[in-house]
Amino acid sequence: MASEEPRQHSENQFWDDAHKYAFTSGEEQFVSEIAYIMTTLHEEGYDN
Repeated sequence: MASEEPRQHSENQFWDDAHKYAFTSGEEQFVSEIAYIMTTLHEEGYDN
């Protein structure tokens, strides 16, 4: 479906940005660790 493409692109961009943030952020260690966990789970296809 054509209507899914913009949403999927936006979602992919979100996760790309989240990965970059997790690895380059100057946040407190706890925040960086949570961001890393979330992006790793997404990358590995964690199913709920």
